[in-house]
Amino acid sequence: MKRILFLMSLLCISFFSFSQNEAKTCRLGFNYFISQDHYWGLGKPVVTSVYINSPAEKAGLKINDIIERIGGLPAEGYSADTIFAMLQEDRYIKLTVSKLGYRNKELTFSKDCDLMDAMNEKQLISAFAFYSLEDVQERAFACPFKTTVNQDEKIDFLNYKTFCFDDDPLQGDSVSYLNAQIIKSLEKRGLTYNSENPDLYISTSYSFRKNKDYDPSENKDKLPKEQRYNVYTKTFEELPVYYNPLIHERNVEQFLTLTINFIDPKYSTKEEPYVVWQCTADESLANSCPVKNYADIHIPLMLMQYPYPQTFERARFRYFKEKYNYTGVNYDMNNFQKIIYVDPVSPAAQAGIETGDMIQKINDLKMVGNPKKLSSSYRLFIEDTKPLRNEKTKYTDINGYDKCMFWDVFSYPKIEEALKNPEYNAVFSYLFNFRPYVNMLSTNHVSFNLKRGKELLDIQVEPIITECELFENY
Repeated sequence: MKRILFLMSLLCISFFSFSQNEAKTCRLGFNYFISQDHYWGLGKPVVTSVYINSPAEKAGLKINDIIERIGGLPAEGYSADTIFAMLQEDRYIKLTVSKLGYRNKELTFSKDCDLMDAMNEKQLISAFAFYSLEDVQERAFACPFKTTVNQDEKIDFLNYKTFCFDDDPLQGDSVSYLNAQIIKSLEKRGLTYNSENPDLYISTSYSFRKNKDYDPSENKDKLPKEQRYNVYTKTFEELPVYYNPLIHERNVEQFLTLTINFIDPKYSTKEEPYVVWQCTADESLANSCPVKNYADIHIPLMLMQYPYPQTFERARFRYFKEKYNYTGVNYDMNNFQKIIYVDPVSPAAQAGIETGDMIQKINDLKMVGNPKKLSSSYRLFIEDTKPLRNEKTKYTDINGYDKCMFWDVFSYPKIEEALKNPEYNAVFSYLFNFRPYVNMLSTNHVSFNLKRGKELLDIQVEPIITECELFENY
């Protein structure tokens, strides 16, 4: 499939004046491209990603949304430059979007704006995630799914609304179980099960094949282990699957193939079903894995590709989680002692903190203004506290760092002690002050010692715990 990508950067796209004559940088909060695929939004912008916790995301904009109208004007048939200009006309964006489950849904939201020299608390938790990896994670993995989409010009997936199954009743309990998983996943995506006169028939097939070259004598404990996300339990689970270039074929005990076909009955014959969409998983197994166990996790992942896959030869997934204390303080990224802005009606504003205040301490930890010193102290903290982490929780983050680990629950007192060590300058640990390894007393308040002109102030802020968790195909 050919796609002309026109990805809007989440970096600066426009500027607006600020009351203190400070420049603000504003972003759409989402990326898109102009579709060249007749079966999904031909000639229209299609959303490829949505910035997490942005106004766009909070308004309900989703990946694969087809943008039908921008500010009331049709979005079809324009050049990329024209679409770009249409989205820049106002700080507020009004979109009409379509997807499975809804047509011409209207969304209105503002652009995502920040002061150019400011760093807010959401940005800080990414910079200082290792204070609490339990709360700040971004992980990715891939699955060996091959997706095929029918290129016939008469296909438009927005027209498919209902489905049922085209199965041989003799196939047994396993297929029935697979079908139950498919119903659950597709109804979540906006389709409806209807056995009377469905728009689509769905068929499944699976097989296991023993590897004749399998060598059981090799030490499997030293081989890379695969973790994949279970959308129902919302946890990563270690599975007996191999999808790693370091795995030799002799390490594979069995091969599993699972295929899901979407068939349009209007164009099918008895001899030849008209398949409009297909996804096949070809897995290498470290040991036997019942198809039901495999289906629990992987059918939802396979059907996240429907109808408009981000990739065709393999599927990629991203998990994002953040939970932190929000006060509304924005820091000058050139001098973190200076409060460059306080969000209106935020806990900090209500407590009396003002723009221009100079921070002396937060929760009795001395504030360091120099970004380089904060960064070097943070790296030292990460290195020195590795023994306090639980090796069994090790995972690789989205940047490829393979030594991410949660804190060992038996080391919480030592972790709290380390965070208070002046050598580490862990002042931004207040972002996770609700955690026992940061504050064993569990009194979640933030104390700001400030200097305002010649006046010294001690202001207590009751933060709001902000949470976001997202799993997506990208």
